[in-house]
Amino acid sequence: MFASDNDPFPDAHSRRYRIRGRFDCALFAAFTRQRAALLALRIVSLRTAPGLVEALVAGEPALLGMFEMACALGPGNCIVDDMTSEACESDRCL
Repeated sequence: MFASDNDPFPDAHSRRYRIRGRFDCALFAAFTRQRAALLALRIVSLRTAPGLVEALVAGEPALLGMFEMACALGPGNCIVDDMTSEACESDRCL
């Protein structure tokens, strides 16, 4: 489920997340914004489609890991079926 478990770039300062599941996309997008703010991360880009949220997030690597864990759990009424995370070299990888 977590692509970053074997990540060759654990110290990246930008990551792209793709979260798929059974959830209201607007609700999950709001959740990602709130979690990013709590962790002092910057959401560079956020896109939604039915059952999918994609986010490009920048910040300290350890905090990006915490953000990933929070999104994997999601808000109480959302089910995350799959999540991928990959390091990005710039803010344009989404």
